[in-house]
Amino acid sequence: SEERHAKEIEQALLRVRRTEEELERESERRSQLELKLMSKRNESEREEDEEWHKKAQQYEAEVGEMREKVIEAEKRLEVDMARHDQEVMVLRDECEMLHVNLKKSQID
Repeated sequence: SEERHAKEIEQALLRVRRTEEELERESERRSQLELKLMSKRNESEREEDEEWHKKAQQYEAEVGEMREKVIEAEKRLEVDMARHDQEVMVLRDECEMLHVNLKKSQID
């Protein structure tokens, strides 16, 4: 159970890292879109510029949503880790009590 919980925490951390990497890629993509917007000057490309601007705004919104998801996942992970720490302390206490009882029974 403790191993399973540790693996769940590890998996959650991996998901957070993957989401952060995805955020980084989206941010880079957004930067490239913005560079492309700045480099376009011709009047005939104005419509395309507007489209790219919309896409950049859309990516920015998606990145914001992903960041929120990462923050939520980190909060859940903190709660899980605190719960896990609490479970470990309870198990340690139980082990100590069993050890004390074992010593008592050996004395008797």
